Amino acid sequence: MRTNRIPFGLAIASALIAFGLFCYGYYRNYTNSLRPAIVQRQTPRTANAANRTVVDPVELFDGLAAVQIDKKWGYINKSGTFVITPTYDSASSFYEGLAVVEKGGKAGYIDKTGALFISPQFEKATPFVDGLAIAYIGQKRGYIDRTGRFVIPPRFDKAGYFIDGVAAVEADGRYGYIDKTGSFVVIPKYETAGNFTDGLARVKVGGKWGFIEKTGAYAIPPMFDAVTDFHDGLAVALLGDKLGYVDKRGEYTIDSGFDQLGEFTEGAARFEKGKKWGFIDKSGKPSVRAEYDGALPFHERLAPVEKGYKWGFTNEVGQLVIDAKFDNVSTFYNGLAVAETAGKYGYIDTSGKYVIGPQYDYAKPFCDGFLISDEYKIPSGFRNVAAAKDGHEAWEEPYDQPQ
Repeated sequence: MRTNRIPFGLAIASALIAFGLFCYGYYRNYTNSLRPAIVQRQTPRTANAANRTVVDPVELFDGLAAVQIDKKWGYINKSGTFVITPTYDSASSFYEGLAVVEKGGKAGYIDKTGALFISPQFEKATPFVDGLAIAYIGQKRGYIDRTGRFVIPPRFDKAGYFIDGVAAVEADGRYGYIDKTGSFVVIPKYETAGNFTDGLARVKVGGKWGFIEKTGAYAIPPMFDAVTDFHDGLAVALLGDKLGYVDKRGEYTIDSGFDQLGEFTEGAARFEKGKKWGFIDKSGKPSVRAEYDGALPFHERLAPVEKGYKWGFTNEVGQLVIDAKFDNVSTFYNGLAVAETAGKYGYIDTSGKYVIGPQYDYAKPFCDGFLISDEYKIPSGFRNVAAAKDGHEAWEEPYDQPQ
């Protein structure tokens, strides 16, 4: 399914915290402003022009999958049996034993039995990460504990999740970093600021991107037109017309010559050349030839690819192991992927067969323990992040970034 909904804007990709951290995708209307990153080399595009799958917003999954039927959300197990009846207007996946649900315009929390844990009282709220959750009072963000009490008052315009003890926040139009007491450890001075990954965080100053250490000292001074986060020691960076991968010294190790590049997942990264998508290995050589209209990163050794408005899956050597026959797909988690047929969502296995038939209005993946990004259901850190060479910023803020 093709869509041009995703606007330009530079996102801050999230940290990979394997089998632990969850960053909640804000649901309903404000999910539209939270898209995976993309920047282009030549022709301005939408932020994710090559990736047109539209499954519902991202979730970290904790044993149950959130699904929607008749405009109400509930939870199923892997047999497709409802464990929690669909009664909610919105529902996140579970993390740290709780899920955010919304009823009557207010957000609260339930446990895995469906029992109310914190009564709906917030304009918006996120799942708990390391014992704290972001909650809104009016338009201000603060942090609550598991009793629902604010331990950091709602005073920020945007607030990110705590990663390695610090969180990016916006105050008075500038971004900085706070600790869990709410005290600033890096004073607000950046136009935009991301979370720390691989020990560095990307920040924007004077329209240029660089990377800082946790002390606030620059590891790489602001000089790039666009960057992704560091993962496995590499980040995608755009400098003028030069698009490639840089190391932590800010030096290019791969100067690709491609129009768009993505981060590496499972040893492969998406690239776009001449409006077709493929994958390269860490030497910069194509491992899957550019023949697809769209592509998403590898997970569980399979990557979603688009051909002729339909989606299937390729393996690491470029074999189309699941035919392109679905309208929408997610990546695979625990052997299952969300797939859409004729406007209904279900779950397929790695053979491409439905194991839970398409019957839901929306469905979120069975992704135990993974931090995943946006509607494309990709692990954060193995995100659907790409950069391209038109000099435009083309990211939207992801779920674990200041919201």
